[in-house]
Amino acid sequence: MEKDQRNPSETIDSYWIYAENEKNNYTVKRANSGKWLIFEHKSKIDEIWSLIRKATTDGKLGNSSKTSTNKPNKNASNADYCVICVFTANYNNHTDVKRIEQNIRSLGITNKLIYKLDKDVGKYKNQGHQNLDQEYSYSNEYYLTLESISNGKGKENINFIGLSSLNKKEFKFFKLNLTTKEYLSEKRELHRLGFNIHNDSDTDHSFTFSE
Repeated sequence: MEKDQRNPSETIDSYWIYAENEKNNYTVKRANSGKWLIFEHKSKIDEIWSLIRKATTDGKLGNSSKTSTNKPNKNASNADYCVICVFTANYNNHTDVKRIEQNIRSLGITNKLIYKLDKDVGKYKNQGHQNLDQEYSYSNEYYLTLESISNGKGKENINFIGLSSLNKKEFKFFKLNLTTKEYLSEKRELHRLGFNIHNDSDTDHSFTFSE
């Protein structure tokens, strides 16, 4: 198969771009396969996909990977984001699933990772399906950021509020004189790491978020 070298942000004629493992032969049974999901804003997707594509073809991840593109998709939960799927051959092989997770991290990818079973393909949260996520992975950067802002040693524009009804730490971001671009960048960075953004107000450039 010829390698697909297109950038996802520039692709509008297909929903997905694929990369195949060219070093190892995997025996894949769809009933037992799964995937690590990486969500990234379209402004950054080309950079991360380039890393995943090379690692996949070099045999460092699973049997294959794919990324969504800039072609509008009604199943997308957020039109501003793409999702990269890094497939694993057998979700019961925890050693292999963990190996792939660690190799994703070794690429410098600090996004929150979500593991989903392929038997749930075609089921989406925005269609009302529940309990689709099997496992979450947070980077060291996430935990360092959480510790820093919890102790009041992080950014001056982030304040600890207290604990939510779910016993999660809640914070508020507020900073004057930010441009809209700067504000969105701050929000996307926290979301990328895995913080839950809510109660945002684009008018005064403030939002609350929780671990």
